[in-house]
Amino acid sequence: VGAMARTVLAIAVAVATVASVAVIVTLSSSQGPSALEQQQYSMYPQQQVPAARFQMLPQFNVGGSLEVPDHPPGMPYVKTDPIGEFPITTPDGDSIGNVNIRTMPAPAPPPPTIIRFGDVGVAQAGCPMCPVLDKEAAELQKAKVKSQQKRIAVLKKMVEQNAEQLDTSVEEMKKLKDILSESLFDMKEAVKKEDVTVEASMHEKEDSFGPEGPRGPPGYNGLDGINGEPGKNGAPGPRGMEGRPGPIGATGSRGARGDRGPPGPQGPMGFKGKIGKIGPRGPLGPRGGSSMELRCARIGGEVYRGVCFKSSVLTRNRDKLPKSCRSWLPSKKWNEKDWWALAQIFRTNPKMTSNIDREVDGGWCDNHQAVTSFSQNTAKTKVWVNKATFSFNPTAAGSTCNIMNEDDTVGVYACAV
Repeated sequence: VGAMARTVLAIAVAVATVASVAVIVTLSSSQGPSALEQQQYSMYPQQQVPAARFQMLPQFNVGGSLEVPDHPPGMPYVKTDPIGEFPITTPDGDSIGNVNIRTMPAPAPPPPTIIRFGDVGVAQAGCPMCPVLDKEAAELQKAKVKSQQKRIAVLKKMVEQNAEQLDTSVEEMKKLKDILSESLFDMKEAVKKEDVTVEASMHEKEDSFGPEGPRGPPGYNGLDGINGEPGKNGAPGPRGMEGRPGPIGATGSRGARGDRGPPGPQGPMGFKGKIGKIGPRGPLGPRGGSSMELRCARIGGEVYRGVCFKSSVLTRNRDKLPKSCRSWLPSKKWNEKDWWALAQIFRTNPKMTSNIDREVDGGWCDNHQAVTSFSQNTAKTKVWVNKATFSFNPTAAGSTCNIMNEDDTVGVYACAV
C-alpha cells in the first residue's frame, strides 16, 4: 500500500505541476484509512510546463480536470479551495482513491525597509517590495545639514559677541552714571557757595550809598528818633599871628571876657557856689550813620569785632538759622582766642571748658553756613569752625566735618544787619 501511495502521489504532483500553482495534495483511499493512510504534501512549482488535461501512466488510470481561476497580475496564486479532484483506478477498473488539489495560504510579506536619508525611488523589476535609495537626494540632505550647522555656529558666535558688547556697555553706563553723580554734586556745591557769596555781597551793598540825588520835596515830620551817639571833637584851628599894638585910646566900656590866661598858682579852696541855669539848646547836628550795635540789638544779636552774631542750639547735623538772621560768612583770619571769645558770649553752660578735643569730631571745614559750633563739655570741647572766618584747625587729620557733635552743641551765625 505504501508503494502504491507514493506512485499515486507522483501522479498528482505531475498534474499539479502542469497547473503551475502552489498546492496541497491530499491522497485519500476509497477503502478507508485502515487500508491506505491519508497523506498530505505541500509543494511549489519550480518551472512551468505545457498544460495537460489527461495523462496515461503504466498500470494506473488518472482522470478529471483542473481549473485555475483568473487572478491579478503579480500574484503567484489565488486562494481557491479546492481547485480540483482526480479519481485513481487500477488497470482493472478498480478505484483506489481520489487526489484533491487545494491552494496554500499566502506566505508572510517581508518587513518594510526604513530609509532615513533621501527618497524611495521606483522598485526594480520583479521585486516590488525592494526599496531603492536616492543617493543624490541623500547627499543633498547631508550638505543642507552641514550648511545649517555652520550657520548655527555663526549665530552662536554672534550671540556671544552681542552678550560681551552688552556687558561692556552696561559697565560703561555705570561709570558714566558715577561721573555724572559726582559732577552734579560738585555743581550743586559750587552753586551753593556762589549763592552764599552773592547773598553776602548783597548784604554788604545794602549798607553802601550811591551819589546824592536831587533834593526831593519836603516830607511830613516823623517821630523823634533815638538820640545818636555824640560825634568826635574836631581838631582846633591854628592860632593867628599877633598884630602890632596900637596907641592907647580912651578907656572904653568893659569889653567881653577875654581868653583865659595860663593858670596861676593854686589858691586856697573857696566856698561851693550855686548851680547855674541850663544854657540854651544848641542847633541840631548832622544825621550820623546807623549804629551796628543798635541794628544788631534789634534782632537780639551780639556784636564782636564789628560783626553781628546770633546763636541757636542744634538738634541735627545741619544748619539751624536763628530767627531774623540773614546769615553770611565774614572773610577773616581769626585765631583760637577769637573763637573762645565768641564761645564765652553764646555758651549756655557757664562751666564749659576752653580745652578743645583734638580728635576727629568737628574740624576746619566749609560745608555749612555757620561761623562756628561747639559742644559745652566740662572736660573737652568738640569744635567746628568755618574756613572763611577762622585760620586754625581744631582737630587732627581725618576730621568728620560734622557741625553737631553733642546734644548741647551751639551754632554761631554771622547776621547781615
